[in-house]
This record gives sequence, structure tokens and C-alpha cells, in this order.
Amino acid sequence: MTPLEKAEAFLEDIAGIQSRLRALEEEAEKEMRKVEERFKPLIEEQREWLSQVEKDLLSLMKKEKAAIFAGGDKVSLRCGSLLRALEDKLKLPRDALDRVEEMGWLEAIKITKSLDRGVVASWPIERIVAIGGDRRKIEVFKYEVRPCGGSL
Repeated sequence: MTPLEKAEAFLEDIAGIQSRLRALEEEAEKEMRKVEERFKPLIEEQREWLSQVEKDLLSLMKKEKAAIFAGGDKVSLRCGSLLRALEDKLKLPRDALDRVEEMGWLEAIKITKSLDRGVVASWPIERIVAIGGDRRKIEVFKYEVRPCGGSL
């Protein structure tokens, strides 16, 4: 077999392999869509359930904070930890954008002419007060989960 004949044989093999590969990929994609469609409602149900249980946990933590956090801001339990912290929350009046513009503090103004709360949050309190805002501490509740062997 000449080198050109060998090259032609390789090209024929490559073409055949590529064709089979495309067919397999298409078949795999079809099967994956079927699996996704089968599991989508189950996954969505679990996501909704998780969201509700998380909401219930945070509500319990807020309602019973005196009892839960009597020993401190972190409570370690068998299946995770409950956390409480104070975080800054920026409060701005509706006309804060106009005030920022009047003051010439244009770095806080986005091109779409909306207030960049991240920039304003980094300002000293004097600037925030000058536009009618304030900064205060708010209580934030969080949790951490670790494997504990429990399941529903």
C-alpha cells in the first residue's frame, strides 16, 4: 500500500469515526433531554420544599432569637450551625439619585441613571446623611449544614 493509499485509508477511518461520534452525541443528547424532563418536576418539588423549610428556619430563628442565641451568635447543632450577625444595610430616600447628582458625586451614578448603591454604601456616613440616607445595623440570620445522616 502506497503512502497516499494509507493516508486515504486513515481519512476514511476518521470520517467513519466522526460520523459514528456525531450519531452517538445526538443519541446521548436525546436521552439526556428525556432524563431531564423526567427529573425536572422532582427537582423543582425539592427546590420548593427546600425554600419553604429554609424560610421556616429563618422565621424560627427570628421569632425565638432570645432562646436560640442566649449563649452567643453561633449555635452548633448536630446537623449544622445557626448564625446571627449584625450587618450594615443601606437605607436611601427615593430622591437620593437627584441629591447625588446635585452634590456632583457622579461616580455613584450609573449610565442608565440609577443610583449605584454599592458606591454609596462605601461612602462615609457624612455623605450618606447629606443625601438623606443613613446606615444602621440589622440583624441577619444564617445557617450552615453539615452531613448528619438524616434525610426525609
